[in-house]
Amino acid sequence: MAILISALAAETLRQSYRRQAETINLLSSIATTRATASCIERELSEVVRSGVLASMYGTGMLGENSERVEERIVSFLNARIEKGWSFSGFREISVHPADENSISLLWMPDGSLRVEASLRARILHISGVEVCGLRIEERVSPRFLRLARLARLAAEMLGSGAGEDEVENEMNLRYACELVRFEISGGQVTVWDLYGGQVILA
Repeated sequence: MAILISALAAETLRQSYRRQAETINLLSSIATTRATASCIERELSEVVRSGVLASMYGTGMLGENSERVEERIVSFLNARIEKGWSFSGFREISVHPADENSISLLWMPDGSLRVEASLRARILHISGVEVCGLRIEERVSPRFLRLARLARLAAEMLGSGAGEDEVENEMNLRYACELVRFEISGGQVTVWDLYGGQVILA
């Protein structure tokens, strides 16, 4: 009887340890899967942020409008998504490209751009733990809208009767710290971004 009780106690102890090990492994898999999803979200957020800045300069140099900025941002994001991800311990990591139904780009009154995206995704760990969907939220202050605001300000000063040379000198002195340069000729205000390209507003 003592031997039987001892054997039962040993088996109970083994089962308890096994359950504890399974629980620990499951929690570890959950943490790893969540961390991987967060890592991908952070990377895509950084792509969006970089894409906003790159799109801003590209659009500014070509004299295009804000719609072209938005197109470029989505293109940057999808270019990274198409490369995919590979992490050990995962059966599948798939992220669907952004489209008009999954990403929202909203220009804010202060000139910043808010980008929100809910991307279809599947991150499946070998343990069976799964994350579905990724969320991106970024708010970036694009410099080219600041340039547009300064150009409008210079135009308003011209409209109030100030001379071209006077406005040009005043604006260059006032905003030199922002690394921009104004040129005014024939009623046209040209604002040079010394970081990037040229934006011209009539």
